[in-house]
Amino acid sequence: MNPRSATVVATALAATAAIAVVAFLAWPGSRSEDFGARSPEDSGRSASDVVPAITARNLGPTISFRSAAPEDVAKYLPAVPQSLAIPAVGLAMKVEAKGLANDGSMALPDVAAVAAWYSHGAVPGDTDGAALIAAHVATDVDGVGPFARLRDLRSGDTVAVTLTDGSQQTFVVVKRERISKQVVDYDSIIADSAGMLVLVTCGGTFDQSSRHYDDNVIVWAASTEVP
Repeated sequence: MNPRSATVVATALAATAAIAVVAFLAWPGSRSEDFGARSPEDSGRSASDVVPAITARNLGPTISFRSAAPEDVAKYLPAVPQSLAIPAVGLAMKVEAKGLANDGSMALPDVAAVAAWYSHGAVPGDTDGAALIAAHVATDVDGVGPFARLRDLRSGDTVAVTLTDGSQQTFVVVKRERISKQVVDYDSIIADSAGMLVLVTCGGTFDQSSRHYDDNVIVWAASTEVP
């Protein structure tokens, strides 16, 4: 073989080898598609050459989830007055939570048959303030209400308040007064009656022109459970 022929043959062999390498690399299944999934034994590396699995520490707070079902939501809410009973005068009535009316006075239900617990004050049984429950003595809607009987209460009469969690707070009447609305100071009454239940309604003379009673009937009752 002459030198020229040898050169041509060598060039052809080199081209054939290059084509074979490209075909091998492009052939399906000739290499793994899942990089890093092979074991150290398959890759020919020792276990110390493999990066271990990495886990991140949870730095955020643990969040607990609660049921939104009405009966479950009621369990999460603080217990507040739901009903009031004074056996000595046959009084039993529903209690609703109320805040302030537009004129700054305590808001009351529209009917005399339902009492209001002042929601910005203490809950019956708390020791850091007085729990205030009030009701109309009468309305044009339902006539004379149960709180008209407050004037008949005597020292020692029992008052029971049932809360929304089913528990009950009991009190004993210690004082009853009728005070003119012109001079009654509820801030002082609440401040000086920590741990007590204070019941309020209207009384005295009814002013036909203003459609209001002149006085308030106020009853103080001490807890039988809280010192």
